[in-house]
This record gives sequence, C-alpha cells and structure tokens, in this order.
Amino acid sequence: MVWLCIWTVIVSVGLGMTYYQCRNILFTTMIHATFNICYSAPVQYNVVILAIVISVGTLLYKKSAKKVF
Repeated sequence: MVWLCIWTVIVSVGLGMTYYQCRNILFTTMIHATFNICYSAPVQYNVVILAIVISVGTLLYKKSAKKVF
C-alpha cells in the first residue's frame, strides 16, 4: 500500500513536470500509459522501462529546450 502511494506521487510529479515543459497532452498521455504498463509489469522490468522513459524524456526535453541567450 505504501509503495502504491509513493509510485502515485512520483508519477504525478513526473507527468506534471512533463506537461509543464512540453505543453503537449498527447505526449503526457503516452508517458502515463507507459507508467501504467510499468506498474503492472514485474519489478525488474519496471526499473528498465522507467529508465528508458526518463532517458527519452530527457533527450526530448533537451531537444526542445529554447535558448535563453
């Protein structure tokens, strides 16, 4: 039960930050679906899928980041 609460908070913060940065509801929905798949998969796959999602999200964020200067 505690792990479900922790997982929910982590996913909520991650999805909120993703939407705030990208302003794209479709991308946020795809990430949410990935988190749902991670939750229903065995633990060893959760870590791998979560790492892939974070890596791809980071690459997309860096690619879409606007230069300030």
